[in-house]
Amino acid sequence: MTVPLTTFGSMTMQGKAAAVSVEQRIVRKTSSRGPVMLVVDSAADMAAIATALPAALEAIAPGRVVGLVVAGDEPGFVMPRPWSREQAAEVRAVLAGMSFRGGQDDRAGLAVALQAMPRADATLLWLHGAQPIRFTSPEPALEQALERLPALPRLVRYQVAPGRAMTLAGNRWFDTARLPAPSGDATADLRIILADVGGNAPRWTVARTALARAAITGSPHIVRLWAAERLAGMGGSRGKAREGAISLAHRVNVITPVSGAVVLETVRDYTANGLPVPDPDGVPTVPEPETWALLILTGLAGAWLIKRQRDLRAVAA
Repeated sequence: MTVPLTTFGSMTMQGKAAAVSVEQRIVRKTSSRGPVMLVVDSAADMAAIATALPAALEAIAPGRVVGLVVAGDEPGFVMPRPWSREQAAEVRAVLAGMSFRGGQDDRAGLAVALQAMPRADATLLWLHGAQPIRFTSPEPALEQALERLPALPRLVRYQVAPGRAMTLAGNRWFDTARLPAPSGDATADLRIILADVGGNAPRWTVARTALARAAITGSPHIVRLWAAERLAGMGGSRGKAREGAISLAHRVNVITPVSGAVVLETVRDYTANGLPVPDPDGVPTVPEPETWALLILTGLAGAWLIKRQRDLRAVAA
């Protein structure tokens, strides 16, 4: 293990709460990695994965337990087993038989993968295109898996094609998912992702911890990152837990699933959210498009009237 890089963050939060300091440690180390479950969407915009994923499988370390679920009209499944030539050949064979067409709803495939890998030390790597279905509610099988399984793998999502990346609102498993940014080279991206989740090479890890005393000065952004981690997935919380989460989000000034999209219109709204009422003279105002249109039309009409009067005077003279 290498010597960690330690930095600190501090912030005097809004409201009555005391200042807070956070220690951030960044270290590159070899850590034990659990099994990997691949979930591959078979939508039409996923055709590039047919060549990219098989070429990237070489990044998986021998012995790592790996399974596969193909989500779509023609589902496919490879039982999780230690990675070997035989397991790699079976995964490649299932991928070679995929038919990419239409838009697919991956919820059933996610449920199968969760049932096959209900472990907190595992990783579920979901490779998908733009999701055509808005996940307003989970499929019964997925809902049951998310609510009843004793442990859930961490979720990593790689979206091959641009478009909507749907989630289940307020669900911690979706809210805390890692979303690697695509570079335009799916093969290179997948090699990096698979090496991270299924390889043995050392990797960088970041840990942030609030200190008992707020005596160390540092960047307030580290405090915001620490708070965002704590608040991730709390969109569905209720009661005092939700009140505390909203209070923390407001004090460190971060937008989270529990604190976003708050509309403050009256003095009562500001008071209820523990925020100072802004001075009307200090709030910049921007006219709505309809207001701009009315102003422009009024100006044009005025200019026309002035021109008409000048023309009439010229004729009379």
